[in-house]
Amino acid sequence: MVALAGCAGAEDDSENGNDDNTGPGPDGDQDLDQDETTISYSIDDLQPHDDVPDEIVDHPSPDDFRWVPVEITVEDGTIDAADIHGLTQIEIGDSTEATRAVSVDGDYFETGDSHDLEAGVEAIAYYRVSADADGDPEWITNQLENQYAELTIEAE
Repeated sequence: MVALAGCAGAEDDSENGNDDNTGPGPDGDQDLDQDETTISYSIDDLQPHDDVPDEIVDHPSPDDFRWVPVEITVEDGTIDAADIHGLTQIEIGDSTEATRAVSVDGDYFETGDSHDLEAGVEAIAYYRVSADADGDPEWITNQLENQYAELTIEAE
């Protein structure tokens, strides 16, 4: 899936003395000259909270929750862990849940924790869902795709 985003009618900032090729992103510094980024992902089986690293479970999870880990590999380009955290969700049954944390090489990133994930890096995004959620989980990436000028997301 390829998504292209841009601004219609955007003025040329070089006329205003601003030629750094940056524009508004959620943190005000999205790179408009960004190279194409390709990520692949797979959704693991739902896991009980006892199988999830303690750093992800920020407080004891009751027995009526399970976790959906989404394994992500950056194939080309760079993507920010904060964007994966803040701009993706998991949908299962009638429920859509936000990311709880992103794990990269034993480090854990939560909302607002910016960390560039470059080509070759593997990460796991964790989503907490109700134990009675029924169906196959689907990774929702619409907002992530809108954030990056050129992004390809491939299911493994």
